[in-house]
Amino acid sequence: MAQTGSFGPLIFEISPGRKTPIPSISAAGGGRWNAHEVAGAEPVQEWNGPAPRTACFTVVFATQHGVDAEAELERVAGLAEAGTSHPLIIGGKPHGGSGSYWAIESWSVESTVFTRSGSTARAEVQLSFIRIRSASSIARQQSAVQNTSTEVTVTRIGDVVITKKNTQKKR
Repeated sequence: MAQTGSFGPLIFEISPGRKTPIPSISAAGGGRWNAHEVAGAEPVQEWNGPAPRTACFTVVFATQHGVDAEAELERVAGLAEAGTSHPLIIGGKPHGGSGSYWAIESWSVESTVFTRSGSTARAEVQLSFIRIRSASSIARQQSAVQNTSTEVTVTRIGDVVITKKNTQKKR
């Protein structure tokens, strides 16, 4: 069996009699920004931290490859609706680094083939994941916040308000 990846109870593999491969994966990340309106000028942008990383890929559930397509669709729906998080393993390594947990943010069936009796024979499912911070990263962030103090200076020049944050470690 050649396991190409997993997400909790979902196993993506290529083996004799069973195929649920991941043909390609796309990932994205970025920053969180707030715009503060300024009368007569461009908004002032404030960076608020990193945005959650996302990952997307399509899997094929097909009965001809030894996969019960309807059961797998129900499993995906159950994981998404319950909000469960697991490491997302791709190629034997945790995607997003060690300790990263992911949840299914959304899923959609892109194409489906039905049998004569009406059951699902093949389904292409687009899975979109969002990285969930682990408990240890939340504890580290809270510890860092507790060990800092922030001083905010507000200066007004005519109609323009300038805000400056000064963050220092506590002694």
